Amino acid sequence: MKFLEGTDIYLRALTDEDMEFILSSYNAPSVRALTGEVRPFGYSEGDMVINQRSDERVWFGMVEKETETLIGEAGLSKISREWGGAELSIVIPDPDKQSKGYGKEALTLILGYAFGTLRLHRVYVTVADFNTRALQFFEKNGFLREGVQQEAYYYDFQYRDLIMLRLLEGEFRR
Repeated sequence: MKFLEGTDIYLRALTDEDMEFILSSYNAPSVRALTGEVRPFGYSEGDMVINQRSDERVWFGMVEKETETLIGEAGLSKISREWGGAELSIVIPDPDKQSKGYGKEALTLILGYAFGTLRLHRVYVTVADFNTRALQFFEKNGFLREGVQQEAYYYDFQYRDLIMLRLLEGEFRR
């Protein structure tokens, strides 16, 4: 069932049928490097992603309309109604589905939902410094760098910096 619809993708609730996609995504070394997942991801963890309902979290499956195929996930976490903010995440694990505009479309849908429906004021992302594609993507789409958490991300025997970026509601509406 479509929840947020764009031109080439739509966002919907994740379902139990999405379990294999979730497990393969979260366990893939290329995805783990960018998301920070360090433990094996099994059915109980996948069930938490699919079925967790919370006022602090809204998560979607990203579906390619042409093929009706689940190609990624996106959502808001750490939603603070009191402070009007949330952390954003977009993951498209298959390189063949990247760089096709799906991420931008998902970003636009989620930001419209965050600033419109949820009435948030601020959306932020935290990106590992070596993830230059994500940094360029968010900056190209209006996010501004706010700061650096030095050596806050550990992966593959190295501590790396986390770059913090944010977008305010007024900046989105311009």
